[in-house]
Amino acid sequence: MPTVKDVVEHYTDLTGRSAMAPLASLGYMGSTMYYTELDTNSDQAILDFVDTCKKNGIPCDGFFLSSGYTSGSDGKRYVFNWNKKRFPDPNNFVEELKQRGVLLAPNIKPGMLLTHPFMKDFEAGNAFVKTPDKKGYEVDQYWGGDAHFIDFTSEDGRNTWNDFMTKALLSKGITSIWNDNNEYEINDGQAQVAADGLGKPIESLKPIMSTMMAKSARKAIHDYNPNVRPYITNRAGFAGIQRYAQTWAGDNRTSWTNVKYNVPTILGMGLSGVANQGCDIGGFDGPAPEPELFVRWVQNGIFQPRFSIHSSNDDNTVTEPWMYPKFTSYIRDAIRLRYRLVPYFYSLLFEASTKGSPIMRPLVYEFQEDPKVLEESFEFMLGSSLLVANVLDKGQTIKSVYLPKGANWVNLSDGHYYDGGQTIQVPVDLHSIPMFLRTGGIIPTAPGLMNIHNQVIDSLNLLIEPSEASSFTLYEDDGKTNDYQSGNYLTTNYQVSSSNDGVVVDVHNAGSYASKVKQFKLEVLCPQTAPAQVSILGKEIEQFLNYDKFVNASQGWFFNGENRRVIVKFERPSEADYQVALNFKVKDLISI
Repeated sequence: MPTVKDVVEHYTDLTGRSAMAPLASLGYMGSTMYYTELDTNSDQAILDFVDTCKKNGIPCDGFFLSSGYTSGSDGKRYVFNWNKKRFPDPNNFVEELKQRGVLLAPNIKPGMLLTHPFMKDFEAGNAFVKTPDKKGYEVDQYWGGDAHFIDFTSEDGRNTWNDFMTKALLSKGITSIWNDNNEYEINDGQAQVAADGLGKPIESLKPIMSTMMAKSARKAIHDYNPNVRPYITNRAGFAGIQRYAQTWAGDNRTSWTNVKYNVPTILGMGLSGVANQGCDIGGFDGPAPEPELFVRWVQNGIFQPRFSIHSSNDDNTVTEPWMYPKFTSYIRDAIRLRYRLVPYFYSLLFEASTKGSPIMRPLVYEFQEDPKVLEESFEFMLGSSLLVANVLDKGQTIKSVYLPKGANWVNLSDGHYYDGGQTIQVPVDLHSIPMFLRTGGIIPTAPGLMNIHNQVIDSLNLLIEPSEASSFTLYEDDGKTNDYQSGNYLTTNYQVSSSNDGVVVDVHNAGSYASKVKQFKLEVLCPQTAPAQVSILGKEIEQFLNYDKFVNASQGWFFNGENRRVIVKFERPSEADYQVALNFKVKDLISI
């Protein structure tokens, strides 16, 4: 009988696996409609937002630019048309963001109003969906009035669209595109599209238009700069959209119901082959989220592959990380946790790109033999190692958590071990993010990461629960170019085994990419006994009983009695394969 894993892997073998997005796309992406609707100086407002993130110690690596940057004098959206009152110097604006380590993802829409200033050029380019009799271009309602729609099944349509994208966006140094409002709600199903030479009514081809729009954007970026890795975000998509773009769940509403049901939405998309997905954090539509809701939404959102706080509030507020000063520390701590997990996320994205595996996984994906997980929609696995049970209900002080059969579990907040196959009650406060490490779990983290664009990950920590044999493959490349497609990447397999005498971590590096990681820390859970000695490549390394001395050393190990973890610190060995061994044989200190 095939497993859920088998089905997803086979389905994505047919429809395609997730694109490897740039590493920085896993950071926090700022966004709001508010800034691009200002009368003037929207550019400075966005730069101030980025600077305020830094001032508050909040990492930020990108900004989704809402469509107000294209507004004409009549207030309507005209794609590829920069509003110079709001953005007087787009080139300088993009460059200023780059200097701050922030990528810009401008919003573009495939419906072009009949009053568009570039309409004649697009008509001359034969770019639009045609009327049923093919004698003119189909007209339908769009945001702001009557519009024509780009035909992305037409080579003329794609080429004309990409030419304008290149002139208006890519030539300014933009490498990321946000495709929006691309569901193709054309009422007359007999309107004609090129279908790449076949000529078909649009009624059966609407779903593929958004996918072709994403594919077209990737081609435009590649044609303009072949070695830049594109980052495309799509609101809609057909089966296979994951080959070209990340997706998000569209315009959600501010409510406790929405934050809760964001979870099964993403889990379902993962089972449908779309591993790289997210929902607007804080709610796009409606009033500002109350403080507790906002904190819980961010704590939930940091585990979504696409992590963006985005809003168009109807009460004249803007949803920003510091909107409630007394609660900013909770937001900051959650976002920093996201950044520590970036190496784990990137390795899971690589797994999605090669095997089709979801990044956020329903419990049934990992524990199909446990019938109780079929009833659970709001807990999830992040990869195979980490169970997350976010607080999703207002005023909650006790969280019920089901721990699946098939593994035992460690509560990362207190180090307590639990048998699988039971529901436990966990006390929670506003700072709580209930996370449970699977026995045998391995999680790589990056300490001190604050900006993925401008900061090199030169230190790597690995949290290891060694009571069950396990392995994890870390993936690394330059995170920015397409060199990985020609084999310039590095995989590092960590194989963990244990016995009564100790724990062994076998490390195998494969690939041509020169990793920037120079310093490693293995943090191994040791609930029963501390090691007697630790060795690397067969050579014993120094034990430190004084933590301050350990911190200042380049190599050695320290046992933290408070959380019963041994920390092994060392510099990257020159060998591709090496072994770290923890000897637990108890010393007899009083024998004669």
